[in-house]
Amino acid sequence: MCLPQAKLRCTRALACTPEPTLLARTLRFAFNLTDEEGDQDGDAMGVGLRSQGAITLFDAVAHSGGGGGQGLKMAWAFLRENWALVHGRYGSGGSKVATNKS
Repeated sequence: MCLPQAKLRCTRALACTPEPTLLARTLRFAFNLTDEEGDQDGDAMGVGLRSQGAITLFDAVAHSGGGGGQGLKMAWAFLRENWALVHGRYGSGGSKVATNKS
């Protein structure tokens, strides 16, 4: 059985890379979206994230990416491009996406 803190650390570790390609794939994985080749990220191995895990991973990407705020820029671009999906899943309140002011 996986302890909650260990699960959180493992989820956040997925965003610990300065590589933009990997950060983009991590964002797609978080929301179970297809990649450029049409493969379903998150479902390739029969895994995916619960909605709260997606928010944790999105936040981790936004706070990663090395200097220059690369992760934040990528997360913001992802959010703008996928707003309908994110809003459809999380609505306009009650989740960290809607209430995070950092």
